[in-house]
This record gives sequence, C-alpha cells and structure tokens, in this order.
Amino acid sequence: MKLGWILMTLASAVALVGCDKNDDAVQVPAQVETAFHAMYPNATDVRWSGRSGYMVADFRESGVANSAWFDHSGGWHMTDTDIPYQALPEAVKASFEASEYATWRIEEVEKVTRTRLETLYVIEVEQREAEMELHYSEDGVLLNAVADDGDRYNDDLLPQQLPAEVTSFIEQRYPGARILEAEHERGMLEVDIIDGRTAREVVFDSANAWLHTQTEVRRSELPDAVLQAWQQSEYASYELDDIAYYEAPTGDYYELELERGDREVKLRIAADGTML
Repeated sequence: MKLGWILMTLASAVALVGCDKNDDAVQVPAQVETAFHAMYPNATDVRWSGRSGYMVADFRESGVANSAWFDHSGGWHMTDTDIPYQALPEAVKASFEASEYATWRIEEVEKVTRTRLETLYVIEVEQREAEMELHYSEDGVLLNAVADDGDRYNDDLLPQQLPAEVTSFIEQRYPGARILEAEHERGMLEVDIIDGRTAREVVFDSANAWLHTQTEVRRSELPDAVLQAWQQSEYASYELDDIAYYEAPTGDYYELELERGDREVKLRIAADGTML
C-alpha cells in the first residue's frame, strides 16, 4: 500500500511539471502544460515561474527567446518574443528613426502578442544613465514612452477583461478604434486606444463612468485662439513643455504645461481661447 501511494504521488508530480525546469519548485498544472505545448510544440529550454498570479514559461523556439503567460486554467494571455531590430514592421522603424530617441542605443526589441488586444512592439533604449521603453502599435504609432525599471517581465502589458460599458462607450464614441492597453491607476481605469492614426487615453472612474479622453497635441496643431490666449497671459514668457487635448463631459479644452526655471504651471484653455 505504501509503495502504491508513493508511485501515485510521483505520477502526479510528473503530470504537474512534465520535463520542464521550474524556478523555486513551481508546480505547473497539467492543463497549463497541455495548453503550452499545443501552442509551442517546438519549445526548448522551458523554465516555469509564477508571476502576478500567472504561470510564465520562459523558453526558446528556433533559437529565439520567448515568455508566454497562462492563467492556472491553461488560458493563454500574452507572449513576448525577442526580435532583431530589422524584424520590426517598416512603419515602426520609420517612426522610431524619426523620433527624439533615434540616436539612443537600442538595448532590446520585443514583439508582444496578447489575447483580445493589438500586438505591441517594445523598443528598449538607453542614453547615458537614462533608459526608456517605447511602445509602438504595428502601424508605427508611438503609444507610450516610459522609464525602464529594469523589470524583465512585461506584466504591465497583460490584457484585462474590460467592463461591457467601457467597451461599449469606446465603440460608440470612437468607432473602429483599437484597444491597446488598459490599467487601473489611482482608482481609475485608463484605456489606451488607437483612433485611426491617433493615440488616445480614455479614462473611467471606479464606477466605469467616462471622466475624460486625453490626446497628445503638437504646437502646430493648436488653434490660433489658444496660442493667443497663452501669449496674452502672464505666462507668455514661459516655455511650452507639453500639450494635451481633453474631451470631457463638461466640455473640451487644451491643457498647456509651461515652465520657467523651477516654476511649472498648467493652463486650461477652450478652443475659442477662453481661459478655464
């Protein structure tokens, strides 16, 4: 009886971890193993770990490094794949090479495929002590430029199941828009979309009510009335640091971030030049 119990225990362990290596004795459910090998039958050097409530398989396929994220039921959520710079879509390369980061050293390039969301391309760059992650859509739109925290995982890019009222609002207000990222921040839900060729951040409160939509704007896109309102204000001598256009239930406006020395101010100006 004791020998039979031991054999059953060993068989269960094999079903859990298969022939893959695991970090810190991570036990991989059989359904996760099955789903993984169905997606990546040619995977080698597989190592499993737990991360943010997911099972993560680091592996190689045709010599290329990958990380695949599964839930404990075997549902696939995301895979990030190391790729050479030349393998980027032409639109992404053109956008990067025209950006302010074009002269920075490229440290790593990844392709991030996810369930329910658009594919992203992440270019990690560095210049002296600064390191940045640049997130691009497949058609070359720069979605985000964030400081690289050195985390080798992309758990901030994991897809989320959005509430029905959120997706319905986006579909109605921005027909045809593609959802790229979503995260909860300070009690709000921030959803990044591509509306045609324009990147927007659509923000909802904890009850999924729309708060505002933010769109980055170039100075050349500012209405003349907004420019005049700024230049006729007490902050005319300040330098323009950043501009965003806000759509909100109470009305739309431009927000100008200005600075002079250590002083920073934000001006909110309606399209007709009215100071808010």
